[in-house]
Amino acid sequence: MQGLLRIAVCAVLAVSACRRPAPENPLAWENNPGLDPHPTGQTPQGPSGPSLQDVTFRIDPARGAKTEALAAAQPANEEEALYLRAAQSGQAWAQTKIGIKYVLESDDIARLGEGLRWLNAAADQNDTEALRALSALAAQGRGIDQSDKESFKYMRRAAELGSPEAQYELANMLANGRGMPRDMEAAIVWGRKAAEQGHASAQFAMAKVLIGSVEQTRKNEAVDFLSKAAQGGHVEALLFLATAVGKGEYGLPKDEARAEALLKPWAEKGNADCQFVLAALYQHGETFTDRRDNARFWLQRAAEGGNERAKEIVRQAAGPAGQQ
Repeated sequence: MQGLLRIAVCAVLAVSACRRPAPENPLAWENNPGLDPHPTGQTPQGPSGPSLQDVTFRIDPARGAKTEALAAAQPANEEEALYLRAAQSGQAWAQTKIGIKYVLESDDIARLGEGLRWLNAAADQNDTEALRALSALAAQGRGIDQSDKESFKYMRRAAELGSPEAQYELANMLANGRGMPRDMEAAIVWGRKAAEQGHASAQFAMAKVLIGSVEQTRKNEAVDFLSKAAQGGHVEALLFLATAVGKGEYGLPKDEARAEALLKPWAEKGNADCQFVLAALYQHGETFTDRRDNARFWLQRAAEGGNERAKEIVRQAAGPAGQQ
């Protein structure tokens, strides 16, 4: 039953970079750099609203003004009793914590209703996590009538209050036409707000949407977002950027040395995808004719690290004996 309570996270603004089928030469840098960075400008359909499991909690006892205490509930343990007392004293962060706990963990109508009351109390204090949770519940139709429009309203309110998570999720809803007609320009506006606050997934999504633009300012903005996401540890963004500069795509100067500089630190940390793309760069990069042996080394590391395409190449290179 617990599985029924989970709500899928919204689809990203553009189709995620996907792995291509292995061509005849699956290690060719020019043809198959590891991840396909080409944005399609399309968005897959998907459920709106965030996952309740993904709503984060700011444990900040100083937040929130006092509100009228809601009906008392019997806490299950000492920790819950502490949260409940804080919620009853009017602290929005605790009201959100208790509210989500109740709506996730119980099918009892009274308990579910209590959770909804706590979430609404927190939302009345402009708690953005509570608003995101209510958006998810409206999208799911759990405890309240299912309504994409209501889900959108809750999310927009949280976004307007400055939550980067809500801004990103609202952008997804606009891009997918959930609760409102599909509006990519509005999605870009909200996605940009989240990206500018350092939301790495928003930075990556915005980069994929903007990098194919004919407007140079948008293209430059996309590269900036990619760089920031990559610096923040978003590996998909790093692979996307390394591929784009390594191949000289999207009007970017071809710079295989920069591609290497992006990939190598993560390859050395053990990321199999970065190891695989680095192997491809060394094997077929125009400036790395002296690194062919390095390509074999990183390919083997990628295979050992679980990269399926690297494993397949290693098996093929080993011949019939390696396929047993």
